[in-house]
Amino acid sequence: MDYSLSPSNEFNRVFQSELPLLPSLKATASKLVNDVASNFMKLDCICSARSFPEMDLYLSNEYLPLDQMYEGIAATDSLREVVDPEEPSDNIDLFYQSCRNYYIVLIKQIQHRFKLEDEIY
Repeated sequence: MDYSLSPSNEFNRVFQSELPLLPSLKATASKLVNDVASNFMKLDCICSARSFPEMDLYLSNEYLPLDQMYEGIAATDSLREVVDPEEPSDNIDLFYQSCRNYYIVLIKQIQHRFKLEDEIY
């Protein structure tokens, strides 16, 4: 949770700034979406999206294999300590799927709230 909440907290801080945020809103939102998507999606899919509102998060063929997802350094280290690579576990798969689902919901919320289609952005 520490890793996954950090980017969204950074994004929220943009709105608490005393400086105008409009000039940087699109870049900040795009960076957050791309960073989060790169945790579970193939990079060529992320790069091929013209803008983050157009990114299709439900293209499961563009997902990284579960064992290649990034869930943060602390979680990665913890999983290495407790997971036996010789014995796959449904619980570990469920953990990765839950992480991916969280990432998807986070990006969908940003896509929903920030269309940013106007030329001003």
